[in-house]
Amino acid sequence: MAYDIFNYEKFGALYKHVHDVSSWDANDDAVKEVHELIDEAIASTKDQPTDLHFRYETPIAIESGRKATIKMREMVNDQWEK
Repeated sequence: MAYDIFNYEKFGALYKHVHDVSSWDANDDAVKEVHELIDEAIASTKDQPTDLHFRYETPIAIESGRKATIKMREMVNDQWEK
C-alpha cells in the first residue's frame, strides 16, 4: 500500500518520478522533459515480458521499497526448487 507518490515510487510502480518538474512549471523545457520520459518509458516496454515483474527490478525497489517482497519471493522459490 502506498500512501503517497514517494512510497508509490519505492514500490517500483512508476517508470520514473519526475522530481524537478511540478505542475506549476508548464514551460517548454518541462514539457520537453516529460515528453522525453514518456517516449523513453514506452520504448522500454518493447520486446519485454508483459507481466509486472519489472516492479521488483527498479533500483529504488531493490534498495528500499521491495526488499521484503524480494526476500520472500527468493525464499518461496528456494522451497519450490527443493
